[in-house]
Amino acid sequence: ETSLSALCFFEETLRETGTGFLVRDSPTYVDLGLFYVLFELAEDDNVPDFAARYELPLLGRFLEEMQERPQILDYLKSPRRMPRYQREA
Repeated sequence: ETSLSALCFFEETLRETGTGFLVRDSPTYVDLGLFYVLFELAEDDNVPDFAARYELPLLGRFLEEMQERPQILDYLKSPRRMPRYQREA
């Protein structure tokens, strides 16, 4: 419930700014922090359909657009990225 409230807050913030980012018209550290949390949330063993399930279309679009940014995409594919632990079923 608390996590959903936080997600709703960020959804509303994206709606208010109208830029696709939380503060400005380009990514800031705040956007990178939100991206990290959403990327983890969207993993297959978490809630990959969080945007549709909780009706958060702007957060879904934010995640998609951030992970397609060239430098982020390179990082996600690189060996520099720390391996993600597997959750037990």
